[in-house]
Amino acid sequence: MIKDTSDSTLADDIGTEGIVLVWFTAEWCAPCKMLKPVLEGLENHMYINILKLDIDKNPVATEQYDVQSVPSLVLFQDGAKVRQDTGAFPTAILVERYSPYL
Repeated sequence: MIKDTSDSTLADDIGTEGIVLVWFTAEWCAPCKMLKPVLEGLENHMYINILKLDIDKNPVATEQYDVQSVPSLVLFQDGAKVRQDTGAFPTAILVERYSPYL
């Protein structure tokens, strides 16, 4: 299940053990809307916690992680940033990219 996060909760949310994927998105972003079912499917292929962060409502985290375009996906492993991707990708590509971190 994709969980909403914010500037005020993101540090706690990514500080957990394991793999956390933060999906930087916006209401007006068409590719972001196409990515939602892909990310829901990703949860069926691997054990990963997915967080959704609206860039328009959360400028601090957006700047902190240097998000210049949406959708952006930032992967954290045990609280540390390990990968950042921008764009909408099919499930198979995301599984291939993120599997080495499991």
